[in-house]
Amino acid sequence: MPLLFICGMSDPVKRELAAYYVIGGRYTLPSADPKIPLLKGKNFMCENKTSEKDGKTVKIAVIGGDMRQLEAAADLSSSGYEVSVFGLDIAGQNRADIEIGCNLSDTVMGAQLVLLPLPYTRDYINITAPLATSKISLGALRALMSKNQLIAAGMVSEPFAENADFSDFEIFDYAGSESFALKNAAATVEGALAVAIKETKFTVNGSKVLVIGYGRIGKLLSGALASLGAQVCVTARKNTDIAWAWACGREAVKYSELTEKAAQADIIFNTVPAPVVSRQVFEKMKKGTVCIELASLPGGFDLRAAQENGIDVIMAQGLPGKYSPVTAGRIIADSVREILSLNAEDCKQTSKEEKRDE
Repeated sequence: MPLLFICGMSDPVKRELAAYYVIGGRYTLPSADPKIPLLKGKNFMCENKTSEKDGKTVKIAVIGGDMRQLEAAADLSSSGYEVSVFGLDIAGQNRADIEIGCNLSDTVMGAQLVLLPLPYTRDYINITAPLATSKISLGALRALMSKNQLIAAGMVSEPFAENADFSDFEIFDYAGSESFALKNAAATVEGALAVAIKETKFTVNGSKVLVIGYGRIGKLLSGALASLGAQVCVTARKNTDIAWAWACGREAVKYSELTEKAAQADIIFNTVPAPVVSRQVFEKMKKGTVCIELASLPGGFDLRAAQENGIDVIMAQGLPGKYSPVTAGRIIADSVREILSLNAEDCKQTSKEEKRDE
């Protein structure tokens, strides 16, 4: 296994950079209080010094993805980076604001950073590329990349490093950043409200709405629903979350009361990516209750039980890309700029420390 060590070890820059959960050798889950980034050797921005030059000298290859990646590419291009796109054929042909790569090889060649989608894959074999005319395998990408190139991807999991021998690459999970998560949560909430309005025959105002989970999305969603006049109840596991919900004026209960509250709800939003709404809960729901799944797989609703009890479950994952791709793309672009900026700041600090030690 390659040696992992810290490049420099200064202060707030390192702590912020740690939020991206840099991967070297294998995927490492962040601790509850991540303080150091795991960097393998000197990162490419330090070696190439490109961050000290004009932004146009940094080439970013955007591979695969949906409209979010296309908009991220356009945003990065407009801010001065050289951007080449591959795997967005269906939507990118008529865009004058981005460069479409002729093939994967040309797109990757010379790139300091390769930007992959959110999620970067669904099968650990091919890159997520719904707008491509053909599949793009992770193995094909690996064969064209050199080890001084950085990878930025969304929702990275351990098989990434193991698949196609990416074990020696530095990989940033841009979706692991708190700033990204909060911005993305805000976009998700707007999409969730749009889904609720479209899928119901009654107003949100005056409706009894149950929000399962009180993380980033749960907090923002419950507030938005309350502002529209909904009677909002949230379920949470932690006592601190219950207290926060109460302090914000929400009715809040633990999961032991989920069945009772679900039976009263007109609309139920789930934000927990784990089975929480069981057959027993569906059996108590009233006909006409609309359930909206916001959590990533496996989701929180027992879909078979829902069908057997005549309850509609709307699968509404990935809402930012569907309802606000321009904003979602800018959020990704902001994360990429932050990664490059933090690397540049890290390198300057490291250089100062090296000179001081001479």
